[in-house]
This record gives sequence, structure tokens and C-alpha cells, in this order.
Amino acid sequence: MNINQVRYFEAALEEGSFSAAARAQFVTVQAVSKAIADLERELGKPLFIRENRCVRPTEFGQAFHVKALPVLAAFEDLEAFAETYDEDEDASPMRILLCAPPFPNNEVVVPNIASLLGKAVGINVTMKLSNSRDGVSALLSEQVNAIITIGVCEHQGIECIPVGTMQTGIAVLDSHPLAKRASVGIDDLNQYPVLLASEFDDFAQSIMSIYRECGLKSESVKVSTKDTDFELGRFMEEGGYVFCANIPPLFKGIDNLAVVPIDQDHVEPVPICICALKGKNMPQYKALVRMASNPAVLMSIM
Repeated sequence: MNINQVRYFEAALEEGSFSAAARAQFVTVQAVSKAIADLERELGKPLFIRENRCVRPTEFGQAFHVKALPVLAAFEDLEAFAETYDEDEDASPMRILLCAPPFPNNEVVVPNIASLLGKAVGINVTMKLSNSRDGVSALLSEQVNAIITIGVCEHQGIECIPVGTMQTGIAVLDSHPLAKRASVGIDDLNQYPVLLASEFDDFAQSIMSIYRECGLKSESVKVSTKDTDFELGRFMEEGGYVFCANIPPLFKGIDNLAVVPIDQDHVEPVPICICALKGKNMPQYKALVRMASNPAVLMSIM
């Protein structure tokens, strides 16, 4: 048994098929299929039930998964330690910008994310909030080592690696006609205006652009995040909505605001990506990408 066999097994279980696991691990389908078949022969028991276009774990496979998670987490931690070990305790921290619109309690949440990432890869991480335009500029000028984007960032000279996805919803006032709905679809949204933040939606793939490709026709109200004259409250009072992460605890305690998820027939997975300059990836960045791409490690720091 080797660690790649366990990695591919976990990827197949997470993704639901060998082909999706291969894409997630950046290898061929044949490599995943062979590794899992070899692992099953070594274990003497099947790990998956193979169906037409998908796989699902056997009872033994599910039990193996429970045991494999902490093993993978420990191995990733060991790799990160080796890659980032530095006898100089005063080594410069890894500087990261989180390219996301301001959200409630971000002054507490962002440092906590940095702390969790730093502990997971064994380095000092600093993180600040930024918009996509300023984040890319800071990365290209080497003011930061990496940026985390919501949506793919396609820019010459930048390597962008998807490491996960985010479920989406909308934020509306609790008096909005959609506020009491359990979920909303594209047709529901098309009746109301949506906020378009130029530093995000005009510069890289965004939640807005992903849903536009899926038939969203809401009128866009374009504004800069630096426009102090824009009255967000009035926009919301007039029936406007804002796309957001479907993480209700982030918005807990905010009066008169409701977060409504996109329904399962229309929800689109929005990629979360880690980006760095091509050819200048520090070892810490590689360790960070590997950590963020592995559900087992993410679970271990939650």
C-alpha cells in the first residue's frame, strides 16, 4: 500500500467517479483505476461498487475511508513540515490576499483563516481582504506571495489552481418577496436587480458571470466598492439582491438581512482558487495548494 493509492481512493470517494478523481488529482483515469484495483487486491476486499458512470463505496470502503482520513492528514502535515522547514525562526511570512467582497465579521474571520492555514502547513501566514483587481496587481508586483479568488483568475503570468468549490445564495432584506423562500431559481431572480461590483465582476470570473452563462437576466446595477456615494441600503430596499456565499453563520446577527440558497436545480459550483506567479512558486505555496486540495486535511483543521 502506498500513499498515492490512498489519495486516489479518497478522491474517487469524494468525487463519485474515477474520471472526476483523475481530474482532481491531475493524473489519468488509468492511473486512478489501476491504483485502486491494486489497493483492493492488497486488501483482499472491494472498496467500491462500480456502476455505469459512477462508483460508490462498499461497507468496507466506507470503514476504510474513516481510517484513511487521519492518515492522509498526518502525511500531508509531514510533507508540509519537510518542505517549509527553516532554521531561521524569523523567516518572512507567506503573504496572501483573499479576494472577496467585504463580509460581516471579516476582521475576525480572515485572521482566523490565516491562522488555520499557517498551522496546517507549518508556516507563518498573513492574510488581508482585497478585491480581484487590486489582488492581481499586488501579485504581479510581488507585494504578496499568493491570492485566493472566488472564481477562476485567467491572467498572463499567473498560475491559478482550483482547490474547492463554494455553494452560493443571495442576500436580501427580510422584507424582500424572496426572503421567506427555502431556495430560489434563476427565473425567480430575473425579476429583481442585482449588484455588480466592478472590481470583481469586470476583472475575473465571478459568481455573477457564472450565473450569467446559465441564463441569469437580472438588471445589473454597477458600482465600485470604493464608491462612497452608493447607497446599498436603498438599493436593497428597492428589491435588489447580492450574490453571496451560502454560509448563513457569516451573516448571523445582522438585522433585517436574509440569506437564501440557490435551489439544487440551478445552483452552480463556484471554484475557489489559489493563484501565484508562474515560475516563482515558493515551497510554502505548493504545500498550501496540496493542503487546500485535500478534503482530509481541511477536515482536520476545521
